[in-house]
Parts: sequence; structure tokens; C-alpha cells
Amino acid sequence: MSASNQNISNDRGHSSYRGRGRGNRNNYGGTWKLTVDDSMPLTTEDLPKGGILAELEVAKLVEAATEEQFEAEKYRKEDYELVASYNWCEKAGKPGIIVPGLAARWTPPSLPAWLNPDSGIFYIDQNAYRWPTSPLEPALRALFTLHPTFDLNPIDIVTDRNNLRKLFRFVCGNQKFMHEFKFYVEVINRTVLVTRWEKRAANVVAGGEFRGFGHTFEKEFTKYTKGLEGSTGHHRVAKYKFGGLNMMVRFTAEAFLGSKDMPSGGDTEATGIAQKSVKKQTSDSSPRTGQKSSPGRTRPHFTPGTGDVKQAPPSAPAHTSTTNARGSFAKPLPKAPLTDHTDLADIFAKSLKIEANNEPENPPHRLEIVLGGMMMPQERVLEMKTRAMNRTIDLTDQTPQLWFSNTSNLYVGYHQRGSFMNVDTEIMGVKGLQLWEDENQGNLRKLAALLRSIIQIARSAEGGRAQVACVGGKLRVHAIQDGEEAFGTLPMELRQRWDVQRAAKQSAQGGVGAAGKGI
Repeated sequence: MSASNQNISNDRGHSSYRGRGRGNRNNYGGTWKLTVDDSMPLTTEDLPKGGILAELEVAKLVEAATEEQFEAEKYRKEDYELVASYNWCEKAGKPGIIVPGLAARWTPPSLPAWLNPDSGIFYIDQNAYRWPTSPLEPALRALFTLHPTFDLNPIDIVTDRNNLRKLFRFVCGNQKFMHEFKFYVEVINRTVLVTRWEKRAANVVAGGEFRGFGHTFEKEFTKYTKGLEGSTGHHRVAKYKFGGLNMMVRFTAEAFLGSKDMPSGGDTEATGIAQKSVKKQTSDSSPRTGQKSSPGRTRPHFTPGTGDVKQAPPSAPAHTSTTNARGSFAKPLPKAPLTDHTDLADIFAKSLKIEANNEPENPPHRLEIVLGGMMMPQERVLEMKTRAMNRTIDLTDQTPQLWFSNTSNLYVGYHQRGSFMNVDTEIMGVKGLQLWEDENQGNLRKLAALLRSIIQIARSAEGGRAQVACVGGKLRVHAIQDGEEAFGTLPMELRQRWDVQRAAKQSAQGGVGAAGKGI
């Protein structure tokens, strides 16, 4: 589906607008119309039609949890590993992804900088907008492009970070941030896939509406590296353990810091952690972020070029491939050579060339895959927000977003009626995220109990499909009615990957093996 104006009305339904800290006041000129619909309730049409399978009450879930499950250890992310990433791009009106892609680079202008308010089309859920039949499919295509034999059977749940944020708000019970929502679940073998749902996958900000400066701030303060200028968003996929669950989480990354923009210095221990995470990006080890920054203490300077850097050869165009929404790859994607350079972003700008595919145009139901970009360490990724000068950022709802993806850098642009005077940097580092983790053990325990319950109910649901909806402060799991549209269902070729990898594992073990230890 194209992201053009004429097609925006053909998308599915109406949706809440996901801002980047734009606030609820007109800080620009005082005459703009502000329409914020984050808290719009689900309509009768939005509500699940199937019967209620269960009503999930957090207090009861925690009480029912066994001591072995929830008392033995703290609720932390463990064995964090970035496994895939990709950029959305558009060529000749058709969507495609660049794997592993690269986020836009932080390239701030001189301050003060005057920016226009947001206007135009903005994505709420670009994956659903560009690939509405199966929004999780692009993430899995990117995963199998980089790791063709990746075994998903040990994974308990595959989800977007956005779904985790909504569930975390629910268990916290903070009415300020909690809104009505729903999502779909589908079970393949024992893996539960959670597909995000929004009333509208993209939003149009027209004249007379004021939505703040968040998107303009991102556009003017970042720049895609040469060869990726046509990108419309960067998405990453990480896997980690939490609460006894093997999780795979997709999230967006708005920008990355070049090596010259990274804070330098730091203690020996922090530097060792940073270098280890880059060197062992391709192994089964767990990359970790550097130490928390504070006045007089900064994070380590990274040694790039030693990680899982995949890029097209300097003298050749990027490799391309197409995948049918219900079929397999048209041709294999060869691995690009590893390189060792002093600055990943600089060499990328000089060497990577993504050229138009010379093959005939693909049918509209095919997702084009281009091999290009590089796996940037998560330590370099940053989240961007905006605030008016007279409003400080409330980290209550922002820190969980950073925690779920291990994003340790938060840049906040402060403006006065569109004039950006300064950009504050919140560099949390591994210690900052762990501090929040320690202070929120109670709510993280509730989240783990809730996720376990959703997984167990989904696995026992008829056909392995269900909907989860939060309405009126109540969270319920609903059955999928016969004949109801199967939103988010993966194509058969991808579904079969679970069985293929399970069979391969059993064969390697001499016929004895399973899909992996699950709950």
C-alpha cells in the first residue's frame, strides 16, 4: 500500500495519534486547532465480536503465581541481543524493506533553529500501513534474511514494543497514561505472535490542526546516510528473557549517534562492556549498554567496525530479492563481506550504493527486500522528544519505552513557539535503566504475570487465535468468531519455518528434541 495522500483514506479505520511528546497545548501561536485523540475509546465497531475467554485481573494473576515463577529472581531483561533490523522504503509506489538498514544519523543544525509545525502524513504504525495483511511479516523477513536458520520455536512471544507499553500502563493503573486498546494474538506451535492494532495506521495533519513539532524536529535534526535517503523509518528486532519468558520485541529507532557524537571517556569496566557488545554481536552473547552518564562521568567511546556489520560491496549495487506475501524468496540474498573501519557511518556514506532493481516490477502483493546498511549497536540508538520551554519532560511514561528496547539515549528538544533553543540529553546507560528496573519490580512482576496468562489462554484458544481488548479499565481475552477476518495472520511459508527448524533440531539430536522449553 502506498503512503500517498490518495490512498490514506483507504486504510483501515480511524486511529489514535501517537505523538512524540507534543503536549496538549498550542505552544506555537495560540490560534491553531489542537486535536489529540490518544484517549479516544474503542467504538462498537472496534470491539471484539467473539465471546469472552477470560477477564484478566492483575491482582489475582499475581496471587496465583507460584513462588518458583515469581519469587526466585528479580524481573530483569536478560541475554539481550539485537537479531534484525530494516528500513521501510518506497520505490515506484511500492513498499519494500532494506535489510539490515540503518536509522537516520543525528545531525543537529546550529541553535537556535526555527521549525515549522508538523504537517502532512505521519505513520502511527508504518508496518500495518505498508503491509496491512501481516504487519509482523516484514520483521520476520528481515530476521530470516540475516539468519536463514533462526529457530523461533524457543520464543514464547513475538510482539511490538508498543503492545508492551500498553500492557505496562494497564498493570500500573495510572489513568493519566492508560487508554483503551486491543491487539490480536496467533499461536504457531507454542510461539504467541501479538499483532498491534490501531484505529488508523497513519494520520494526516492538515491546515488548522496543531500537533506540535515532533516530526519536524526529527526531520531537521537527523539525516539518512547516502543511499538510504528514501527511507521512511527504521525498525529493530531484539530478543531477551524476561520473567521466565523468551521474548522477541520489535521497535522503531528514530536516530543513531555517529562515533564523533558519542560521549567519550568512561571507566575501564564500562569500556570493556561496550567493546564486548560490539565484538560479539554475531554470537549468542548478550550485548549490553554502557554505564550511566552523569555530570563528570560519560559513557565509553565505541570501537566500531568489529561487530556484525553487513553492507553492500563498494563496487557493487545492493543485492535485491523479492518475497511473495504467500511464497518464498525468489532468489537468495548472499552475505556481504565484513569490514573494519574507523567510523561505520562515514564509510557507509562513501561505499554503500542502493540502486534500482533491474528486474521486472513485482506484483503489488510482493515485498521487495534489498540488502544494504549495517547493524548499528543499540548503544548508539536514541529516542527523540520535544517540549515547550516551560514544560519539563515527564519520564514516567517515557522510561518504560526506553527499557523495553534497551534504548539508553533520550534527546529532548525544547522550543519556544517553534524556536528550538536547546536540546537536553538524558543518557541513562545500563545503570540508569537498571535503576528504573529496581524501582519498578512490583509492576514488572505484574507484567510478567499478565504476559504469562495471555500466552496460556492463547495457546488453549480454538484455532490458536484470539483478541485482547482493554475497555473501561477491564482487560479481556476474546475468541475469534468463525468467518471473522484473520488480521495479522502470517503467510503459510513463514508459518512452516517453525516446523522446519524443529525438524532440523530433532534430526541433529538424533530424533530426540522439542520446540524449546516454554511455559
